[in-house]
Amino acid sequence: LMVASSVAFALACQDVYRVSRDAYMRSMWGVSIGGLAVGILAIVLTSLPLCRGVLKQHGKVLAAISIVLGVLAMFFPLFGALVSCAPFVDAAC
Repeated sequence: LMVASSVAFALACQDVYRVSRDAYMRSMWGVSIGGLAVGILAIVLTSLPLCRGVLKQHGKVLAAISIVLGVLAMFFPLFGALVSCAPFVDAAC
């Protein structure tokens, strides 16, 4: 009886699982790419006054913004997992 109920549950939830998994993967990829973009922006902002000499008078402000963006970029995958796991678990259960 236990095996039959497990098989019935697996067959009933197979399509839901596939759709939820695809949505979960898209969400995770989107958030990871967003974190990558924010990290690249932080690197570019930091390199402007250091490498090119552009905006040297605003170097400290750009450095502070770059630090905040860099720390935020590190936490993007965490935020993505928090946002995308709840609907995935709700659909699977």
